[in-house]
Amino acid sequence: MTAAALKALAAASATVLGAVARDARDQARHLAERRRERKRRTGTAEAADPPAAPAVAPAPPPPVATRPREQRPRRRRFRRRWVVVPVLLVVLVLLAVAVGVVVLAGALLGW
Repeated sequence: MTAAALKALAAASATVLGAVARDARDQARHLAERRRERKRRTGTAEAADPPAAPAVAPAPPPPVATRPREQRPRRRRFRRRWVVVPVLLVVLVLLAVAVGVVVLAGALLGW
């Protein structure tokens, strides 16, 4: 690759990244604006229509052990992935090296 081609590629990449960043910013602004409008609408609806009965206090959240699975932290899975996978790879590489040494020794000794 030539320097000119690399510069053109870098310029194109910068343009694409800029466009993605602008789109993400615009989407975030749009969502924030929709959220504000929704809050404003619910706030005015509550002021116009007072509730007929007093609001009942929400029930306390369930104990941690009975919460749905989605709310529990997923730390164990993350830790398992970062420990088990490298260990398995090291074991496989060591096994391949051991097999290679045995085959090489067999070839040199005429087995």
